[in-house]
Amino acid sequence: MQLLYRKHKRERVGSCNICGVVGPLSWDHVPPQGGIQLEAVEIDRLAGVLASGLRSERPDISQNGLKFRTLCSGCNSLLGNRYDPALNDFAISVGRFLSTNLELPSVIHVAAKPGSIARAILGHILAARMAADDSFFDSLIREAIFNPDDPMPNSIKIFYWIYPYAHQVVFREGIMPSIRGRFDAEKIQRFGLLKYFPIAYLVTDATRYEGLEALTLWRNEPAGQEVNLPIRLNQVFDAFWPEAPDSGNFLLVGAEGLESVQARPRGYGRRQGGAPNTATRADG
Repeated sequence: MQLLYRKHKRERVGSCNICGVVGPLSWDHVPPQGGIQLEAVEIDRLAGVLASGLRSERPDISQNGLKFRTLCSGCNSLLGNRYDPALNDFAISVGRFLSTNLELPSVIHVAAKPGSIARAILGHILAARMAADDSFFDSLIREAIFNPDDPMPNSIKIFYWIYPYAHQVVFREGIMPSIRGRFDAEKIQRFGLLKYFPIAYLVTDATRYEGLEALTLWRNEPAGQEVNLPIRLNQVFDAFWPEAPDSGNFLLVGAEGLESVQARPRGYGRRQGGAPNTATRADG
């Protein structure tokens, strides 16, 4: 099954996913360069992995990380210069704690800029859109990106947790319970994901989710404001949590969800089997 972000599936000239201006499109790395090492990755559709527990025998290959040709150079630079440094610094700082042999408390605090981190996450999730029309929180994401000193839109919440895995997940849009095990219509959420070592992020319209810490707790602070973000080192979940269907969860996806992808370092952990076993812990 071909991935829709391949070069022949997206023209070199088109409408930028962020500003909407038609012109030459550039590649946006998701997650961004600087927070991870860009290397050759094997790419599968996430829906296929979750549904069957099997990875493709012939995955798509990208030689320098997962990327999408969907942004004009100006918007790519806006993310890369204004917001990505905060996201990358946060990833590097947390990664150092996960790599140490020192005994650490269950909760640590890391100096970070949650407003900039949130806008970087939203911008890259928007960059991953391959459909022609907006969906998800796209219009609200643009509002946040172009207004760094204004409060984040109230309907967007971003939660985060430790993710000690080498695999990367970019999930654009799905529906699942906002309280695991509650399947009534009033307890569902729209959500997207950006997951890569050492932190995973859930973008949702749910007020809270499973006790996770929220970046958007600081939604009223300008993007450049630094705070001490709590990191719960004892809050580690399976690699395919929370999206994998199980006894407490269901997953509904449309066209956007079907385009969502999982990337892993090329040749890494070629195990077959259940979906939770298809991701490999990062090496420190």
